[in-house]
Amino acid sequence: MPDGPSYPPTRIHDIEIEASISVPMNSCRRVASHCDFMDIDSTEIVDCMADQDVIEALKITKMVDGNRMIVASVIFTFSVAKLPEWLHVGYEPVPVRP
Repeated sequence: MPDGPSYPPTRIHDIEIEASISVPMNSCRRVASHCDFMDIDSTEIVDCMADQDVIEALKITKMVDGNRMIVASVIFTFSVAKLPEWLHVGYEPVPVRP
């Protein structure tokens, strides 16, 4: 089922066509790292960075001696097709990388 708005079905010849906007195709993901990301919940990160077109933040974890540890890197989903080069965490610019 499509994520974005859908439009009423249309018939072309005898074939029914349904169009919708695909959210995953109209967004992009990149990684940014900052020590403050370790102590902040993902939903709070998204709330604070919504003005920078962030719609999702997934924290990256690693296994150390059988324990899952949070690292300072986060996978960001942006609601724009063109990526920003930097995110602003407080007053600090943080580079965004693939």
